[in-house]
Amino acid sequence: MYITSVFITTKAVDIAVSPERLFAFITNPDHVKEWQPDLLEYEFLTEGGIRPGARIRAAMLQPGRGRVDAELTVVTVTPPEHLVYHSEERTSSVDFDYQLSRSPRGASLVVSMDIRLKGFLRVLTVVARPMIRRKLDALVLLLRDAAQAKA
Repeated sequence: MYITSVFITTKAVDIAVSPERLFAFITNPDHVKEWQPDLLEYEFLTEGGIRPGARIRAAMLQPGRGRVDAELTVVTVTPPEHLVYHSEERTSSVDFDYQLSRSPRGASLVVSMDIRLKGFLRVLTVVARPMIRRKLDALVLLLRDAAQAKA
């Protein structure tokens, strides 16, 4: 059972690589663990790589919850500008939206998360918001640093 969006959180950062290189980095499964250190497993359930409709099984370590298993579906792929994933797991539904554009420094990246908590977790929204915002901030900075290191 869902409720409407619990909240949307967004983080923007400039990255000293071209949007084309950044998009290739973000969509390369070999690099995912470099900027998502809590990721334990990442496995395609469909063939053909990152494409609309592709499904991915992921397991991550979340503070206070331990291992969380999720299934991600790729919704939108528009190289090198836009990538959207939809994630479902037992206690939440999340849309991850990556928008890239050219900037004087290389690429400008805006990452948004539209989060809908399920079940009893809905009552924890006030507590979850700042934790999730901090986590997104950290992940985007890790992504920036990893992408620039590979450039």
